[in-house]
Amino acid sequence: MLSVILAASLIQSLTREAWRIRSSSIVELQCEREGGVLIKTRSGLVWEARVLGSSFVASYLTIVLLKPAASRRVRAVLILPDAAEPELFRQLRVWLKWRVGRGVAPEASAGWAGRV
Repeated sequence: MLSVILAASLIQSLTREAWRIRSSSIVELQCEREGGVLIKTRSGLVWEARVLGSSFVASYLTIVLLKPAASRRVRAVLILPDAAEPELFRQLRVWLKWRVGRGVAPEASAGWAGRV
C-alpha cells in the first residue's frame, strides 16, 4: 500500500515539476521591481507570490521557493541551466542572490522575466 502511495506521489511530482505537462505546472516567472513575483501556469493562470529567502541559488541549479499570496503552501520551482536562456538564467540568479537573499529594499530591485 505504501509503495502505491509513493508511486502516485512520484508521478504527480514528475508531471507537474520536472516535465511541466500538467495544467498547474509553473512555466514562467516574472520578478517585479516591488520584490514580488508573477507566476504563470501552463493553463494560463497568473498569480502573485513572494520569493522566500531560503531559495537555493547556484550556477548548476536554482530552486526558487515561492509563497503564493492566496495560499499557505510553498511551491518550489527547480530551474536547471538548460531550462532557460543563459543570460536570463544568470540574471535570475543574480536577482535572487543579491535582492531576495540579502533583504535589499524591494524598490531597489531590478525586474526579471523568463520562461522556465
